[in-house]
Amino acid sequence: MKLFSALIPLVSPLLVMIAYGEDSTFLSPEKQRYFEQQQRQIDSGYEKLRYDWLSPITLKGSGTYEKSAASGVHDTRYTLSAGMAQDLFRSGGITYAIGYADTKHEADTLGLQRDISDLNRQLFNAVLSYRKNALLLEQSELKLKNGKIEIFLKQKQYEAGDIDITLLNNALMNQSSELKNNTAIRFSLAQQRLEAAKLSDLPVDSITLPTFTLTQKDDFWKRGGTSATTKR
Repeated sequence: MKLFSALIPLVSPLLVMIAYGEDSTFLSPEKQRYFEQQQRQIDSGYEKLRYDWLSPITLKGSGTYEKSAASGVHDTRYTLSAGMAQDLFRSGGITYAIGYADTKHEADTLGLQRDISDLNRQLFNAVLSYRKNALLLEQSELKLKNGKIEIFLKQKQYEAGDIDITLLNNALMNQSSELKNNTAIRFSLAQQRLEAAKLSDLPVDSITLPTFTLTQKDDFWKRGGTSATTKR
C-alpha cells in the first residue's frame, strides 16, 4: 500500500498554473468556448477602458441663405466649427488611466488563467486518482484469486483434521473484507470517471498528464533563476 500512496502525488496548483494556466484544450468544448468568450470580454473592456480618457470631438455646422429685396442679390453663408474639451488631469491624469487599464487587464487575465488552471487541476487529480485506483483494483483482484485458493486449501486441511476451524474462518473473513474493498474501489473508479466527464469530453484513460523534472542548477542560473521546473 505504501507503494501506491507514494505513486500518485497531489497535483500542485502552482505547477498547474505555471504550465497549464492558459491551456483549456483538456476541457470540454463548452468550457473552452466559455473561457474564450470571457477572454474576449476582458480584451474588449481593456480597449474601452484604456482609451476612455479621450474626449469626443464635437463638430458643429450651420448655414444661412439671404436674399436682398432691393438688389435681388443672393447671399449664402456656411460655418463649420470643431471643438474638443480634454481634461488632461481628470482622474489623476492620462498616464494613470492607461496604467490602470493595463493593470486591470493583466489582473483579469491572470484571474481567468487561474480559473482554467483550477479546472485542469481538478481534472488531473481525478485522472490520477482513477489510475491509482485502477492499479489498486488489479491488486484486489489478485488478492481475491489468492483468497479463493487459500479458502480451498484451508477447507481441505480442516476436513483432513490438520487445522482448527478458526484458520478457515479467518480465511473466509479475509476474503469477505477484500470483497468489500473491491466494491469500494469500483465505486471510487465510477466517481472519478464521472468527475472527469464533468470537465472533459476526453476518455479518462486517454488524458496525458503533465510531468515535471527538476531543472539543473546551471540551466536554472542561465535562465536567470526564473524556473525551477520544466514541463514535459
